[in-house]
Amino acid sequence: MTSQRIVPPLPQSTEDFQLFDVGTKETIELTGQSIVQRDALIQEIRHRAAQLRL
Repeated sequence: MTSQRIVPPLPQSTEDFQLFDVGTKETIELTGQSIVQRDALIQEIRHRAAQLRL
């Protein structure tokens, strides 16, 4: 995630291993519980954004 958008996983990611290009020299790697936490955070951000639009 950046301050501007939620960055999707790179195409070579799998269900258990996700790679992200966030504009730095190294890609970001997530596995296991980190993927679950990221997904929950994205869901909460989208929920709150929807509430602000009401």
